Order: sequence, then structure tokens, then C-alpha cells
Amino acid sequence: MWTGTLLTVMKRLLLGCSILLALLTGACGLSGEQAEIATTLEETIDALETGDLAKLWDVSAPEAREKLVTLHTQIRRAMETIDVIYSQNERREARASIGANFLGSIPLDAQDRGARLLAAFIKPEELRMDQAARDGLRNKGAQIDGDRATIQTSAGEVFTFQRTAEGWRSALVMDILERSSAFRKIEENVSTVLKAAEGKRKAWVDSLDPTTPNGAFNLLRKTVTKTPLDTGTLFTLLDEPTRKVFAQALKTARVIQKRLQKGVPRAKRRGLYAKYGIANLTRLKTDLELFHQWCNSEGFLKPVLPEGEPSQVKGDIQSGQVSLITSAGTAIKLSREEDGYWHVASEQDRLAKAILTPLDEALAKLNP
Repeated sequence: MWTGTLLTVMKRLLLGCSILLALLTGACGLSGEQAEIATTLEETIDALETGDLAKLWDVSAPEAREKLVTLHTQIRRAMETIDVIYSQNERREARASIGANFLGSIPLDAQDRGARLLAAFIKPEELRMDQAARDGLRNKGAQIDGDRATIQTSAGEVFTFQRTAEGWRSALVMDILERSSAFRKIEENVSTVLKAAEGKRKAWVDSLDPTTPNGAFNLLRKTVTKTPLDTGTLFTLLDEPTRKVFAQALKTARVIQKRLQKGVPRAKRRGLYAKYGIANLTRLKTDLELFHQWCNSEGFLKPVLPEGEPSQVKGDIQSGQVSLITSAGTAIKLSREEDGYWHVASEQDRLAKAILTPLDEALAKLNP
């Protein structure tokens, strides 16, 4: 709770308002908007003197209510990011700096949210009015200019009101907030935390570090869209079970090749190799060579990547098996291997069907 300078401001404002109330509702009588403004002022002072902060919230100008609600919403957002952007020994101080200790516990949908927000800045029971000063002030009258109205005292205090769909509302709370250095400091600190969180989020979203799931996903997406295709990088970003599809394809092709060579002159073998779908495989020596050839073939299937940027990672990082969720709400499976890198783990079945199945069928035809 804040006192000191803010309390002094409140005393002066409440003092002036009380005097104006007496003057505006005097025997001379008021009518129209002047009477409505006087009633709003009366309700404001009554709310303060009785400590009815719910009533004060209702009679306050929408601008003040919006300012408090916006700050409260930002505080709740900032609270969610503190554990991410601050070390453990910095978090308590960070929470205190954004007012989380007395505003963070208020639910966003609380019915008494407004009154509880005001309670963080206003302590009506601590206000004291000096009678001598009260008797010395004089009112210069309410001036209405469009949707704004002001009342200025001979002491120089200016009280403003705002015309709304609900009628004339007091800007007293707004005046308090604008004069509160503590309120401004909270706003600045919240802004700092949210900017830091956004910077960290952007770095996370844009990362190309394959030792993180989001970085591996971004690197995979960049590799797939690059021209010419970097087949070496793409191959390393596939998980081991998927890479083994190509190693197994070479092994199966070797078995087929040996079966076809038996009793067949060299000159006639190429035709048989083509018939059984291994003509382009017999000279390859490694799985990477096969992958490169596959990537440059008409039947090449690019990895299926979800739309959107990285949004969150679901699953236990320590287990080495996670799903990365994008901003579009779609997911891709990733696994971490002994190299410490994350690899896409959703391509094995698709590639096995496209590459291994035809070879297995060809081999089946050669079995006795």
C-alpha cells in the first residue's frame, strides 16, 4: 500500500472536494448538468468518507477505471513471465517491483475487482481534513466544455469530470493516479518486464539452435525452403529411425542385386536392375548418397511441417520426446539424440512407405 506523497495529494483533493460539495449544493440550488456534476461530486465524497470503494469505482470516470484495469491485466501477464526471464534469486524483487504482492492475487474476473484495485492506492480512513484550510477555499464554479467539466477553487485546485453514457463521472481517481509517482513506477516496471519477456520470446521464436526443439524446428523449416536444398543438413535433422530407412533401402537393394546377378551376364543386368527398381541404387555406397539422390528425384517428399511459428513445447524435455506446437495450433514430433540435437520424428512411416515398400515387394518376387 502506498502512503506519503500520495496521501498528501488525497488529503488536498478530498479537502477541496468537500468544500466544493458544500458550495455546489447550497441554498441557491442547481439544475441540469450543474446539478448532475454536484451529485457526482457528492457521491464521490460520500464514497471516500464511508470507505465504500465499490461506490467510488462506479462514480469514477471510465478513463481511470480503464487505466487501473489495464495495469492489473499487464501485472498478471508480467507475473507469468518472471520465472522465465529472471533467475531464482531475482524473482522476489521482480514481483515486488510490479506490484504483484498486493495486486497480483486479484482475479481478472473478480466481481469486486475495481474496489480491490482502488484499495491498493486509496485508504479513506487515513485521510484527515483541516477545518481552517477548508474554510479558506472558495469555488469559482463548474465550467463545461463538451464532454469535460472542471471546477477550480480559489486555492488553485482543479477537479475534472467526464461526460459518459452513464452520466457525469468524477476524474478524482485519475487525478490521484497521475500524481502518484508510485503508480508510474509500477507502470514502468511492468513495461520493462513485458518488453524483456517479448524480447526473450522473439529470440525463442527465431532461434536456429538445434539443441532446442524450437531451434531445430526453425532450422528444418529454413532448410526445406532454401534453394538449392541443403540435403546434408536436412538429413541430419531427421531422427535416427528415419535415417535408417535409407540405410535399410541400400541393404535391401544389395540383396536384390545379388539375386539378380546369379546366372545373368553382365550386359543384361542393367535391364533387370531397372525392372526391379534398383538401377539407380547399385552404385551408391552410403545412406547419405541415397538421401541426396532421393531429394533430387521426382518422387521426393519434403518433410511435412505445420504452419505458424513455434509457440510452445509439450512433453518432458528430459525424456527427449516432445511435441512442438505452433501458433497455428498444429504440432510436430521431435526427439533428442546423443549428439544433443533435436530431430524431426514424424517422417519415418511416410518415407518407409515411399522407399522401402517398393524394394520389399521387389525382393518378395525373387524369393523362392
